[in-house]
Amino acid sequence: MSERPKVAPATHELVQENGVLIAKVTVTYPMDGSGIAAKLYATYSKPFECGTPLPEELTVEDVMRTLAQESADCAEGWHFWHAEPGQEAWDTVHPWAEAQVRRLLPTLTWDLRDV
Repeated sequence: MSERPKVAPATHELVQENGVLIAKVTVTYPMDGSGIAAKLYATYSKPFECGTPLPEELTVEDVMRTLAQESADCAEGWHFWHAEPGQEAWDTVHPWAEAQVRRLLPTLTWDLRDV
C-alpha cells in the first residue's frame, strides 16, 4: 500500500466584499474517485431523503461546485444533519454518486488505499 499524497499548503487573498473584509482561502487536496463519490453522497443523500430527486447527470462543473461548497461548509462548521442518512439513501445515492464520478472522470484512480 502506498502513502496518500500530501496536502499542499493553503493560500489566501484578503478581499473587501460589501464592506466586509474576508479571506478567500484556496486549498488543494488530492482526491480519488471514492473520496469524490463520498462528498457527492454527503451532499445529495439528505435532500434525497426529503424528496428531492437526484439530478439525472452531473457535469464536471457541477461536481467541482459541489466539492467547493461541501469544503466551504465544513470549514465553517456547517454540519447540520442531525442524523446520518438511512439505508435507502445509501442504496440509491451512493451508487448514483459512484456512477457520476466514473462517467465524468473515467481514468481517475478509484481508491488510493488500494494503490
